[in-house]
Amino acid sequence: MTPEQFLEFARVLPEPLLLVSGEGQLLATNQPVADMLGLRRQELRGRMLFELVTEPTNDIVKYLQSCSSSRAMVIGTLTLRKNDGQTLICRSQGAVIQPWSPESSALIILRLESRALASSNFVLLNEKIDELAKEKKFKDENKLKKRSRKQIKS
Repeated sequence: MTPEQFLEFARVLPEPLLLVSGEGQLLATNQPVADMLGLRRQELRGRMLFELVTEPTNDIVKYLQSCSSSRAMVIGTLTLRKNDGQTLICRSQGAVIQPWSPESSALIILRLESRALASSNFVLLNEKIDELAKEKKFKDENKLKKRSRKQIKS
C-alpha cells in the first residue's frame, strides 16, 4: 500500500490513523491525526513517531516490532506531544499491512483513540451491562413469582 492509497482509505474514516514504516517514519496521516496534534498533515509526513510521543524510543521500537509481526491489532498506549505543548494519552492499535521485504520496510497502520474517549466508552459499556443485569434479575424474579403462584394454586 502506498501512502496515497492509505490516504484514499483513511480520508473517509473519522478516527485518527497513521501509516508508519517499521522504523517509525510517518508516511501518511489522515486529518483527525493532524487535528489531534494541532498540526497540518504536511507537517507530519516524514517525521519520526519518536518525535511526537513522550515514551522512550526503545519502547516505541518494541511496540512497532510487535505491530510489524502481527496482522491482528496490537494494543498499546502512546502519549502524544501536541503542538501547544500539552500531552494527550491515546490508546493505540497497530498492525502490519505490508510485511518487511528486502525491497521495502514494513508498513504499519496505527489507529489512535483518546484515552478519555476510550475510558468514557468503557464506562458507558459497563453502565449498559449493569442495566441489562438488573433487567435480567427483575425478569428472573418475576418468573419465580409466577411459578410460585402456580404451585400454590395446584
